[in-house]
Amino acid sequence: MANHGHGQIEALRQLTAPARNNYFYGKLLDVMHFQMEQAYFNRKRWLLNRLGLGSGVLCGLELVVADNGQSVWLRPGVAIDPLGREIIVPAPYCLETPRQPTDEQGRPSGDPIPGEGVVTLCLGYHECATEPVPVLVGDCDTRQECAPSTIRERYRLLVRAGVPEELPGQITDEQCAAIFPTGELPDEFDHRAAACQNLSGPCLEPDTACVILGTITLPAVIADPLIVDSCTYRTTVYSNSLLWELMVCLADRVDQCCRTLLLRYVSGDAQQATPGTELPEPLVVEVVDGNGQLVINEVVTFRMRGGGGTIVPDTTPTDANGRAETRWTLGAAAGLNTMEATIASGSTVTFLALAVAGELPPLTCVDFEDLPEGETIQVGNSFVTSGVTITGRPFIFSDGTPTSNGFARIESGGQAGGTGQDVQVNNVNLAFAFPSTWPRLSMHFGEFGGNLNIEINGDFRNIANFADINGLQVGGVNVSVIRGTNNQGTLNLDGLVTAFTIGGQELWIDDVCPEIGETATPPVVIGIWPPNANNIFSNPEWLAAWREQPRVAIAFDREMREEQLGEPELLNEWLRLWQVLDQGEIIVRRLRPEFVEITDNFMGLTGFVAVYAFNLEDLFEPARYIEQIRAQSGNITDTGTPPLTLDAEFRGSRLTVALLETIWKIEEQEIFRVRDIWDRLEDTGATLPKSGDGNEGGRFQGWFELMRDQG
Repeated sequence: MANHGHGQIEALRQLTAPARNNYFYGKLLDVMHFQMEQAYFNRKRWLLNRLGLGSGVLCGLELVVADNGQSVWLRPGVAIDPLGREIIVPAPYCLETPRQPTDEQGRPSGDPIPGEGVVTLCLGYHECATEPVPVLVGDCDTRQECAPSTIRERYRLLVRAGVPEELPGQITDEQCAAIFPTGELPDEFDHRAAACQNLSGPCLEPDTACVILGTITLPAVIADPLIVDSCTYRTTVYSNSLLWELMVCLADRVDQCCRTLLLRYVSGDAQQATPGTELPEPLVVEVVDGNGQLVINEVVTFRMRGGGGTIVPDTTPTDANGRAETRWTLGAAAGLNTMEATIASGSTVTFLALAVAGELPPLTCVDFEDLPEGETIQVGNSFVTSGVTITGRPFIFSDGTPTSNGFARIESGGQAGGTGQDVQVNNVNLAFAFPSTWPRLSMHFGEFGGNLNIEINGDFRNIANFADINGLQVGGVNVSVIRGTNNQGTLNLDGLVTAFTIGGQELWIDDVCPEIGETATPPVVIGIWPPNANNIFSNPEWLAAWREQPRVAIAFDREMREEQLGEPELLNEWLRLWQVLDQGEIIVRRLRPEFVEITDNFMGLTGFVAVYAFNLEDLFEPARYIEQIRAQSGNITDTGTPPLTLDAEFRGSRLTVALLETIWKIEEQEIFRVRDIWDRLEDTGATLPKSGDGNEGGRFQGWFELMRDQG
């Protein structure tokens, strides 16, 4: 034990099966057994240090340039070397000649560095045999009269020319990006699984046995002072208490971010009026905090950005619903008007409006019904249909190569998913010349292969399929893509469209329709069964229906797309249901609702009612049930043209955004040892028959329970 030679260091690097003494009455204990006893506990501790804590500086060990500028002081401190051994520096130590490199024993090696350069200071583990005492009993091999009675664990200070080959840190940029990816994450993404997949590996053997303390820059002029860097290459091992404080500090920062107020658009964008007149609808915004809760009495400022005109009022606080509104009179000249709403946090919302001289032209929906079947155009030719000129332009392949050999042909196969005739678009772009600018545009499509070209207001995109631009802004216009069946769907553009071109390789289009945005209101939920925050046991009729078959029902104010209501894969994108049990621990189980029927009357619900059934092992097990709807990117829409996404906003429980997100990701069952989920299922006072905030999309959360009266 007095010396850690090369062989013993190699043993510490590897994984070996531990061996310890087996004591029994009459066992002869000699030097080997006592050394085994010490080695067993030392090596176990060092192994846990190496693989659990890691190597680095625990505390202290600062490097400080001495007053003479030519020496460096090492202050007291503690480190763990790459083999897991503790290194303690109990008192300050002065390195008088940093220009002199050393060998692995800390002895001078080679010539001092004469001029400019960099050296690295390392701390190494060292054992010294001390306190000699007489050898009272010897054996045949004993030659000395005295032997050291103590092993003192000390250190060596090593000086190496140059800087370390790598910066500290075990996680690569690629691993970090895989565990914490940027951008919007899919609901099924699991950080724990990503960490397991990217960080798992063998127990690595350390390639060095010393701890880097820092680097020293040696000036070209020896009389100039040294420069010490104790951070760039040093690894610090932080204590659990300090890590906890850092976590609390981070949590405080996250809470602070969550308290940052956000300004959200509600209504009033993309209107039209004649110059100098007031827009027909007010401009409305709302203020929410980081948890999505509405904020009252927050001052909103409205100001003109372009086009002139007036705003009344230009400053107003949010009302009891967290909203603020103003009226906008357009400028005197025809053209685009812009206005901006802001709050103190810096969050902004921009509004656009179009001043149009004279009366607005009638809406023109291009359905290709007035053209003869089989009519074809190439690049440079035009269709004129429904009063709109459509011109063929060169198409750009995915590799950037243009072609002028394509065509567009009128057909009647229904490939675009519309009615009557549609257009096959084959390696050509079609530029639409509408007689006016419109705030919304929709188009049915069928995409069956190859790449696509789309250009909106001069912003050209070369994409693989329409899903690539779903949720993006192109040419200042918000794009949403509603996926249908058989490679068909609907493209929706929300914003002022001044120029529109579309093309593909195996693409069919139909019903290219401009819309006046403010006249369209999205669908809403007007009722659910069982009713929110109610107990099924409180109503005999409800209980009988539950006994017959556990079901839930959702009533909409209009007809919705049946494939989104019924097909399991599409249903899972917007509707999910869970059972919550209180068994000391809170158990949350995912349920799988199956579409049953569409009706106009179910358990008192009227309108367009979708009914879903699910299976339970015990129909009357005391439980609560959570229902979530997430409407986004056209995943649940009405049957209009263009189809509008459900306006789902409804807060029927006090579950936080974070808890709702955790529940949404549960695929089978999760157990929670805290009661937050159960306790937050309480009545918020929110009532139907109308969900929503006036905007497409949003989140609906409701709950009900099956609990016998405990009284």
